[in-house]
Amino acid sequence: MKKTILLTLFLALLLAGCGQSPAQRAGVDLEAFIGPEEAKAKTEKILNEKYKKPGMEDLTVNKIEDLGTVYKTEVNVPNGTVDTYISKDGEYFFIQGEKTSAEEEVAEEAEQEEKLPENPKQDPLDITKTNKPKVELFVMSHCPYGLQNEKGMLPVVETLGDKIDFELKFVYYVMHGEKEIDEQLTQYCIQEEEPEKLIDYLKCFTETGVSTGCRAKAKIDEDKNSACVA
Repeated sequence: MKKTILLTLFLALLLAGCGQSPAQRAGVDLEAFIGPEEAKAKTEKILNEKYKKPGMEDLTVNKIEDLGTVYKTEVNVPNGTVDTYISKDGEYFFIQGEKTSAEEEVAEEAEQEEKLPENPKQDPLDITKTNKPKVELFVMSHCPYGLQNEKGMLPVVETLGDKIDFELKFVYYVMHGEKEIDEQLTQYCIQEEEPEKLIDYLKCFTETGVSTGCRAKAKIDEDKNSACVA
């Protein structure tokens, strides 16, 4: 009797589970998902507000594909097309996607290479030699990859000293919210007002991520920095 009851309960639970999609079993609210047309419109809005350059025609989606958890969109750009992705709840947008299967990725890269035209012969670059080369490092202040680049570059900058003309620069967009805008302004102004203190500040910030403590440690003039930021 007990076995019969347990078996009945097990079958009931199993059937209940089978009647749900994987997303439902994971507790995902399917009603929050947006449809392909809304995803297309949202993608075009993001692209034209954040990535469209002055004088450029509107960026448009010409194809959208449902990949299960995200929508993949093919976008018209001046030199051809580029793929972007948007999550089905419309909360996350990203331009680059990466497959988790190495074999699939290699196969896709090979396919893309076959489509590329052969590079035409180019004239040698006319590079002006100088005793003090200009070195520019482009980062986002809170990007993990940017921080790793800075950690690798700072000892080189210290070693070469005045043998190079080093300048820290920032890309024209941010991906880590208002804190990144504030921090990039802070770093820009340290470089403008007290360039001799920039390396000490960056060495501290790349390790701790705490601006106030690093400004104190590097002895940044707060009045100068605030006036520059303003």
